[in-house]
Amino acid sequence: MYDYDVLFLGSGHAAWHGALKLVMAGKKVAFVDGDLIGGTCTNYGCDAKILLDAPFAFVNGLKRYKGIGVESTPEIDWTALMKYKKQVISPLPAIMALTTELLQLSILLFLTLYLHCQELHRLEYL
Repeated sequence: MYDYDVLFLGSGHAAWHGALKLVMAGKKVAFVDGDLIGGTCTNYGCDAKILLDAPFAFVNGLKRYKGIGVESTPEIDWTALMKYKKQVISPLPAIMALTTELLQLSILLFLTLYLHCQELHRLEYL
């Protein structure tokens, strides 16, 4: 049996902001998520995009100055850049899981198999 004041569906940025405020107000909060803790933005979207976009923006900025002080621009090594992205992004779910423990937040991970009326087939508590 679970007993929470607030249950967030998903564990992305918006849920974290709301959960932190609620925990500070003394509420018992949990996240329900079927993927990596931190949601899409942290693990696949925004954060990863920022890491990958920055070198290209830098090189493109340098190209605008070619012939007026900049004579060459660096090449981007995509393999090295992806390795760096994985080094930065991959640990984030584990770090966020530790944070949930410190804040006494619960994380409910689930695997949903939709049957007939979208019945929740299995729910696991971690």
